[in-house]
Amino acid sequence: MLTCKQIAHRASDYLAQDLSLWQRIMFRLHLFLCGKCRRFVGQLGLLTAAMKRRPIAQPDDAQIDRWMAHVPDQCGCDLASSDQAPPSHNH
Repeated sequence: MLTCKQIAHRASDYLAQDLSLWQRIMFRLHLFLCGKCRRFVGQLGLLTAAMKRRPIAQPDDAQIDRWMAHVPDQCGCDLASSDQAPPSHNH
C-alpha cells in the first residue's frame, strides 16, 4: 500500500498518466481509501488544468529590465572570483 507521502510525490505522474498499470492500481486503491489524498489529487488536477488554459505572457524588454534591477550583481559568496567548485550552501 502506498503512503500519503508517496501519493504526494507521484500525483503529477498519475495525472500525466506516466505510471505503470500496477502503480495506477495501487494509486487508485489508496485514493479510494484516503479522502485527504483524493482531495489533494483532485485539487492538483484542477490547478494543472487551469494552468494549461492560462495564456503564457512573454515579458517585453522593459519588464525584464525591471526584474533584473532587483537581482544583485553578486550573492556574496565570492564564486565569481574563484575557480573552485561552489561550496554546498544555500542563499
